[in-house]
Amino acid sequence: MPHEEQREKNIRLVTEVALDCFLANGIEKTKVADIALRSGLTERSAFRYFETKADLVLAASLLYWKRILERIDRMSHTASDSSTTGLQDAENVLVCYSQLYRLDPNGMRFTLDAELTLHAAGRLHEIKKPAARAV
Repeated sequence: MPHEEQREKNIRLVTEVALDCFLANGIEKTKVADIALRSGLTERSAFRYFETKADLVLAASLLYWKRILERIDRMSHTASDSSTTGLQDAENVLVCYSQLYRLDPNGMRFTLDAELTLHAAGRLHEIKKPAARAV
């Protein structure tokens, strides 16, 4: 596998593992060394892909929101059909979003923790970049 493909594969892997760890244990209790170990990499390798833990939190946040938006889209389309109005469709999206607090409490906690972590690192503005940056 070419070097750049392997690099991209490792970045995706580390991001997915980081998200899993953050969801299970919280950001503060998760160490980069734990993420690296679960990814099958060294801590040094993980830092080669992400210079700081805030970089990992940002990447994991973008991945999480990409998944959530896809989930909301699926949930809201299930509740909508060609006879629903735009207002009803908007209501369905909001209902689906509110259900996430019950269905995914760890994810909701992660989003709040991520916001605080990124704000403390002066990086909160980066979470608002286009979803195309998500891994």
